[in-house]
Amino acid sequence: SQVENLPLNGRNIYDLVQLAPGAVNVRGVMSENGANTVVNGLRENFNGFLINGSSNKGLSGGAVTQPIEDTVQEFQQLTLNMSAQYGNSAGSMTNLVTKSGTNQYHGSGWWFNRNDWFDANTFFGNQTETPRQALRFNQFGGTFGGPIVKDKLFFFLSYQDSRFRESAPPTVVTVESPEFRQAVISALPNSTAALLYQNFAPT
Repeated sequence: SQVENLPLNGRNIYDLVQLAPGAVNVRGVMSENGANTVVNGLRENFNGFLINGSSNKGLSGGAVTQPIEDTVQEFQQLTLNMSAQYGNSAGSMTNLVTKSGTNQYHGSGWWFNRNDWFDANTFFGNQTETPRQALRFNQFGGTFGGPIVKDKLFFFLSYQDSRFRESAPPTVVTVESPEFRQAVISALPNSTAALLYQNFAPT
């Protein structure tokens, strides 16, 4: 319940790594794989990832599979002085334990929505009378588990999908004036610029 109630952007379970002491978000600063996080000053791709005790780390670092948040039963993060079994990763070691079916049928469902209808326009958009830009983000899914053979065999299914649509605000693009284009065509008729100006007039 703690994991499900924490505000994780995009429901990325590995964002919980950034809650540990010594963890720093390096999104947009470093281009390595490793949950966009540097732990205790070590490189981002030094982070390790396990799912149910099995390695989930790619050859170039980073998690291979990102589990759906609602399928995670336990989240464990280890840093500094880890036991020898975690010796292949010097930074943070993240171990996830997934849910399983039980003797009772149970499940969950979710739908998260962001829409520009709920957003205010930006300050500069209001000043230039530019309307809000389209933003449609829908993330939905569900889980379902239960028994196949009571006390012996269980199943657990999960599904999640994301639909994302956005647009960038309009920007001013500076182009050459028609007089400049004509001067180039007249002075340098065989140049690349003249050919471009003749065949690709601005709209």
